[in-house]
Amino acid sequence: GGQDMPFPRDGKFGGRHLDKRLEATPIVPEHLRPFRGQFEQVDPTDRKSSRKNKAKLSVEKVGDRELILEELNKNVNGLSLVSKELRDDRELVLVAVKKSGLQLQYASKQLRNDFELVLEACRQNGNALCHASQSLRGDRQVVLVAVRQNGMALDHARKDCRGDHRLVLEACSNSPFALQYARSKSRDNPEIVLKAVK
Repeated sequence: GGQDMPFPRDGKFGGRHLDKRLEATPIVPEHLRPFRGQFEQVDPTDRKSSRKNKAKLSVEKVGDRELILEELNKNVNGLSLVSKELRDDRELVLVAVKKSGLQLQYASKQLRNDFELVLEACRQNGNALCHASQSLRGDRQVVLVAVRQNGMALDHARKDCRGDHRLVLEACSNSPFALQYARSKSRDNPEIVLKAVK
């Protein structure tokens, strides 16, 4: 009688199914309150609808570009909130990747192939390299900046770069475990192996 009732795995209480439909109320974090009115109401149980109607910030909705810039300056996931059009805005995306390099994943395809922008992203977080275009993942200057920030970023470099002596040496100097991502010829190089085991 005094024992706690275990939570039913079948979703039933006393033969009645739990109502899984939640009130479609947007959850707006405190730091996004200036944009409270810009969030659409979406049924959280409808995954397809949620993805399709995910709230986005745009100049048209917010009406103030400076407000969006301010949000990108303080929110490490801010770029995920802006509209598709703004993800192709170089100034806004640059602000975002300087805050968090991994936001490069939200940038337009064109900007993920922008040398200077990708360089900034990798300077902030080496693993941003995985979101760069295939071309820039093979750019030695970009890869060098990435592995200097995080040696493990070598995993995201193009195959030819993972066999580049200087890049592999730099990556292993930063993180010995990066050796696993190097091509076999580099893994057999005594200088590189010595750097990795130090």
